[in-house]
Amino acid sequence: MRHFCACVVSRQWQGWESGQVLLLTTITMVVLIGFAALASDVSLLWSERRHMQTAADAAAIAGAIALRNGESIASAADNAAALNHFSNGLERATVTVNNPPVRGLYAGNADYVEVIVAQPEQTYFLRLLGYDSMNVSTRAVSGAMNGRFCVYVLNPTAPNALNIDGGDSLNSNCGVMVDSNSSAALTNGGTLDAPSVGVVGGYRGGAGIHAGTLKSGIAPMGDPLAYLQPPAVGSNCDYTNYAMHGTSTATLYPGVYCGGIFMNDSSSAILNPGTYVLQGGGLTVHDFATLQGSDVTFYNTQGGHYRYRPIALQDQVTVVLSAPTSGPLAGMLFFQDRSISSPRPNLIGSKGGLTGVLYFPTTPLRFSAHQSQSVAYTIMVADTLSLDIPGVTISSDYSSLANGSPIKSTGLYE
Repeated sequence: MRHFCACVVSRQWQGWESGQVLLLTTITMVVLIGFAALASDVSLLWSERRHMQTAADAAAIAGAIALRNGESIASAADNAAALNHFSNGLERATVTVNNPPVRGLYAGNADYVEVIVAQPEQTYFLRLLGYDSMNVSTRAVSGAMNGRFCVYVLNPTAPNALNIDGGDSLNSNCGVMVDSNSSAALTNGGTLDAPSVGVVGGYRGGAGIHAGTLKSGIAPMGDPLAYLQPPAVGSNCDYTNYAMHGTSTATLYPGVYCGGIFMNDSSSAILNPGTYVLQGGGLTVHDFATLQGSDVTFYNTQGGHYRYRPIALQDQVTVVLSAPTSGPLAGMLFFQDRSISSPRPNLIGSKGGLTGVLYFPTTPLRFSAHQSQSVAYTIMVADTLSLDIPGVTISSDYSSLANGSPIKSTGLYE
């Protein structure tokens, strides 16, 4: 009898134990399935958030570019977000564009654009826990930084678009970009030192090119100053065929110089700050003449019967010029009318120093100037560029400019 009772108890215990194991197994399975469901939904939400972050990044960069170009920031940002499948007001998505940003490190700084993209995202397994959707949002802040290139050669097909003669050298602490797709877009018979050199086509004389990064076959960058508006040109001439000869001295004033400015012999001129519109005739300085001025811009164009002529600063003259430090033409020293197309080269061959942008987007530039070591920065943008000087150094210290370099590279900051 005792043996029978012990068997019954044993079997009852075993039955209870099996039930407990089954219950625990069931609970464990439910928990594991729950975690799997949670992991699946979270994975989907993170994937969607990555897509949303891409949209926010693209929208912030587009907004910053629009800010730089004086265009509609909101439209540019909205269009970029829409291209990445997030349209403001559609499918409960919101695209909020703030200039300046309302929070973060750049809050209140009008040089930056903040974009916030948000949208409720549908869940699947989490519905069992009462969560039909979850709000997902991303944020990006973009602004413009000083461009890393300071020499741009824009002709899309020319061989020898950038040419450095044998024995000559270019030493630059900023990058060099050549847009030509020619197999000999860059020809180097001397030495080229720069942090980075990019060529759409090919190059020759690579042994003399010393660059942290040298790449050929890259995509063209185009005109980095295409956004810049030229100065207004009035219909009247303030000065006509202005010329200085002999040992004469003069103070020049901003205005429209129909027929340009001509200086020779040992004449000397000081320029008052402002914009000098060369309406035909260009600027010619030669035969030991001297030209000095700060906060000045030359706009070289043509009009009426006054035909275009290039800039000609001969080797034996002394020219010390600096561009404005603020305003719409900040950094612009020479600005060639983009409607001009001429094979005649602009010659910059003076002694002294040129602080500013030498902008000749549709005409050649021949540079042989002996730059002073005190020149803080020089930027060259030309259709083609030829350097024939034993040594020229290009610096890129834009601290004197209120908004930094006029050439910007857009980046993400937050």
